[in-house]
Amino acid sequence: MMHTTILLVLVLVASVAPITLASDDSLASHHRVVHRRTQDCHTPNIPGLGRPNRRMIHGQTEYLHGRSYDQGSIYRVCRDNRLVCYEDDGVAETTDPEVDCAKALALRRLGVAIDPTEVRLWPQSALCYAIDSSFNAIQVAVLHEGFDHIRAMGVVRILSLNECRAQPDSALLCGGCRDYAYVENAGESCSARVGYQGNGSQHLRMPPKCFNKGYGTFVHELFHAFGVYHEQVHPHAKSIVLADEIPHGHEKNYFPKPDSVYVDFDAMSIMHYHTAVCLPKPEFASVRFCNLAENQDDGCVEPSRTIHCDDVASQVLGNRKAMTDVDKATLTMMYGPKHDIYQLRESQRRRRDAFDADNTTRTQS
Repeated sequence: MMHTTILLVLVLVASVAPITLASDDSLASHHRVVHRRTQDCHTPNIPGLGRPNRRMIHGQTEYLHGRSYDQGSIYRVCRDNRLVCYEDDGVAETTDPEVDCAKALALRRLGVAIDPTEVRLWPQSALCYAIDSSFNAIQVAVLHEGFDHIRAMGVVRILSLNECRAQPDSALLCGGCRDYAYVENAGESCSARVGYQGNGSQHLRMPPKCFNKGYGTFVHELFHAFGVYHEQVHPHAKSIVLADEIPHGHEKNYFPKPDSVYVDFDAMSIMHYHTAVCLPKPEFASVRFCNLAENQDDGCVEPSRTIHCDDVASQVLGNRKAMTDVDKATLTMMYGPKHDIYQLRESQRRRRDAFDADNTTRTQS
């Protein structure tokens, strides 16, 4: 059966123009904060185990094998002057287990390949689901409110397995109605597999605490199931990721995805976090802050909550009330009748290639 595939899509959203350093380089230099130097790490010179002889600041992250949200990938984090490795379980919002960093080297030597360049879309713009019978009536009602909130767009079909089987095109839907998001009353965190897995049941976990904000958290997880990632990893995000505030084992949820397909950045997106992120004060709007993979050695500014964050402006982050217009545009770009994602993917690829070629020319000259 043919399945639709796309380049990694996030709930990304921001200006198409690249973020640059402040026009006044002295401003950026003045506010380039040196964080906890006693907590810095230095990477070992071991072939095949990441970039060698490199300084990493507290909270900085590097993938050693694979990429974020790819199950089985290994990444290392600088924590209190110690390099700690985790194995990515491929699920949004979960805590990844700590592993021996040597596992990444072993996987490379075994030739284990991970191809994270594409996330699969649900065939025929239809997502199938089943609901755990242990949810109470109030929780089930909230889940259906979330389904209806997305259905109201008229872009995707959201079908129970019985509804799928009753469709005239059921053979084309959800792997013949065999693939579905299983909404479970389980786990410690609200979490979901990203995109169409195509192998039967795929987890979408909603323990009781996930209902505290109404249906918004469920819509957030449904967006993951549709193939959308977090807004804070948008290639041109205007929000700042604060590496030293990220809960251990959650770095994948903040790691940048420069090759993703994106629309405009939206700080109010239902896919943006409120933890370990902020919006910058107006005077730092043009500063290029370090992402989770960088430190000031890469020519960026290491962010500080006390110096750079605008606490009032940042209150919009973490919306779990409803989809924004940009959230709707993202889902329409992916699943609408025009399938604009393919044209957008190609145009953004050409723009990246041209930018890389220009940088190469400047370096050589």
